[in-house]
Order: sequence, then structure tokens, then C-alpha cells
Amino acid sequence: MNFFNIVDKVLQASAKLIQYNQLLPELTKYHDGIKEVFHLELIGHIPVTYKGNQYQVKLHVQYPDLFPTVPPVLKIANINPNIYTPNKVYTNQYNQREHKIKMQLSQEDFSLWQQQFDPSRLIQSIQMKLSTNFPFFLKKQDSGNLQFQSQMIRYTDQQFINLQQKVKNDATKLLQQIDKDIREQKNSMDQVYSHKMILDEKQATLNITEQDLNLRVSEIEKELQNLQDFIQNNDHKTLNEDTLNQIMKPQDDLSNQIIELTSNLEAYDDTLQYIEDGFKEDKISFDEMVKQIRYYSEQEFMAKVELKKCENYAKHHPL
Repeated sequence: MNFFNIVDKVLQASAKLIQYNQLLPELTKYHDGIKEVFHLELIGHIPVTYKGNQYQVKLHVQYPDLFPTVPPVLKIANINPNIYTPNKVYTNQYNQREHKIKMQLSQEDFSLWQQQFDPSRLIQSIQMKLSTNFPFFLKKQDSGNLQFQSQMIRYTDQQFINLQQKVKNDATKLLQQIDKDIREQKNSMDQVYSHKMILDEKQATLNITEQDLNLRVSEIEKELQNLQDFIQNNDHKTLNEDTLNQIMKPQDDLSNQIIELTSNLEAYDDTLQYIEDGFKEDKISFDEMVKQIRYYSEQEFMAKVELKKCENYAKHHPL
């Protein structure tokens, strides 16, 4: 229920407490063991007649969040715990921390409340119970030597209105502070969530990088193992033309063709140089030189064209 709705309900119920004009509204803070909570209460003195004498007993009328579905909680306060002790009848109902007796409502009280929602009837019932069993006595004395401090406090109607307004103002400030705290908490949570999203993205990038590195490391380890196997298998061999051909085996037909074309080009260069040297040494005629140069030049040109094709193919079709 909205807090202001509770206030309105309480004020409506309080209108029935005309004869209890000493009960004034207050916004009271309590600590429930975990956090601080606020309750709207009517606090003041009510008259109780005990053994022919009238005493003023301090009463707290506490309105729960489910009011008026749930009746108010009535508590009798011990105004000086150092002097007064609760009646043994109320021992189980006495809260040592609050120094208050929580009055138990009878089934008849609950029934009347459900019918009329009248807090004055509950207070009258409590007055009757206290008249039979007075709440507090002087310590180390029995009910025969009753002493109880009474205080008569009277307020004007204007003071009562001012206090009502003060309660509303305090409640408004409290709600505004709660709303501010909630907004600040939400902003903090939004910032934390934003940072988490950034960290998650960075973590995903790191995971991908780590996978790539692991794959590359695996490939390098495999290459190193192949190299070690190669060294182990060929370290004892003597390097010559036959063993070189055995060791340097091409991995595929394309590589074999490139090696063969490269070798042919080297051979063509050597042959052309040999032909020129033969002509200079008068070992072959001019016509023979021209004929041989034309032939091997054509072969060299065709080999270069074929080698270029192989290189382009290898470039666009890597192994």
C-alpha cells in the first residue's frame, strides 16, 4: 500500500479517538535487526483506573503496513526501566530492548475490529485489562505498594494539526530520500553492467586470440618435429647428387615442374655461353652458332613462359 494511503487511513481511524486527545502522531524509526524501518504511530497517555486510583499510562498505537486489514499494535511503554519492572502477567509480552509490553488482543477484540475498524474500542479493551493487571510496579515491590509515574500532557487542536502536517512532511522527505537512493543504486548497477559487457567482449577477443596462438604453436611444434625427424633420418648421409635428389624431393607435381623448369633455364644459360665460347675458339662456324643460339633461345623463352604460369598458379592456389 502507498505510504500516503496508510497515512490517510490512520488519520481516518484517529478521528474516532476524540476522547484520547493526548495520542499524537509520530513517525518512529526502529531497527529490526537487519535494517532501519519506519512506523507511523500514535503516542501518548491514556487513563487507567487501578484500585480506585487513576494513572496515566504511556501507550504506543503502531499502524502496520496492512492496516486496516490488520488491527494496530498496542504497546505499553515503561517510562523508566531503571525504576519500574513489568507485571509478571506480562513477562512473555515484554520486550527488553524496547521496554514495552505488547498487548494481546482477544478473539472478541479481533471480531469487533473486523466489524467497525474502531481503534477506540481496542484501547477501551486494553484499559479494562490494565485495570485488572496493572502493567508496571516499582522494582522489588509488589502490587500492594503501587507507584507509577504519571504525566498529564495536553495539546491544543492547532498543535495536533501541526504535528499531523509534520508527520506528512517527514514521510515525504523519507520517500524522496528512498527514491534518490534507489536511482543512485540503479545508476551504479547500470555502470557495473556496462563495464561487465565491455569486459565480456574483451574476454571473447582474448579467447579467440588464445585459440589462434594455440593453433599456431601446434603447427610450429609439428614443423619442428618434422625437421627433427628429417635431421635424424639424413644426418648420417653423405651429400652428393644422388643423395640430394633423394633428400630434396618435391612435395607435388607443381613443385616438381617448377624445379625442372628452373634447372632447364640454368642449363640453357650454360649452353648458350658454351656455344659463344666455341665460336670464339673457332670450334664451330658462324652459321652453326646462329642456328644453335636460335634453338636454345626459343627453348629458354618457352621455359620462362611456362615457369611464369606455374608461379602464378602457385600464388593463387597455395598448398
